[in-house]
Amino acid sequence: MINKNAQVGSTVTWMAAFVVIFFLLILYFVGVGFLAGTAKIFKNEVRYIESDINSLASQRSMLVLLNSEFNFLGSKSSVRNAIEESVNFYIDDDLYLKLVSYNLDELSNVDMSRKSEVLLSVFSDSDEAVRIQNENLEKEAELRNFLMEELNDECYSYFFKFPLFEGSFFKGEYTDVNYDSYKLTIYVDSLSKSFVDFEYKGVSYKVKLYKAKSIAGDCK
Repeated sequence: MINKNAQVGSTVTWMAAFVVIFFLLILYFVGVGFLAGTAKIFKNEVRYIESDINSLASQRSMLVLLNSEFNFLGSKSSVRNAIEESVNFYIDDDLYLKLVSYNLDELSNVDMSRKSEVLLSVFSDSDEAVRIQNENLEKEAELRNFLMEELNDECYSYFFKFPLFEGSFFKGEYTDVNYDSYKLTIYVDSLSKSFVDFEYKGVSYKVKLYKAKSIAGDCK
């Protein structure tokens, strides 16, 4: 009788263990299947991975670009100095506050007609206002043209943004787009970024550089 009871108890114990193990296996396969499905969706729907941290390589690219020199308004200047000279004009006398609300980084979204209107209201001489407007346009054009030459690559697409303009540079061409539009036009497996903070008279703004390698053609 004792042996029979021991045998029944052992059988019950093994049955309970089998049920637990079987239940754990079901949970395991369900979890693996869910993760596999999630990975498939991510692979099919996401075309790039954006790093939240400036890599050493991307930060170095930004610093090299900012220290590059070119002919700016008839004299040699670094990109950094050209940016500061172009943007600081709007900080002097709080001119940017008449164009945007406390966020200098959004100045690129202000159209030319609005800038002309504000300049005419600040400068009593309309001819002076027009001269300053044209000079500012020349600064932006020269800086943009240099970036077209410097960010000219067959395999890498760049997106550059600072308070006066933003756009993409690829194969020596510039496209006037915002960042969201830029992300829709690139087909890459990674997107690196680098930010540098500038400050003048207590007002700060950012210069941003994104770099993406194409996965098409010989760039794979």
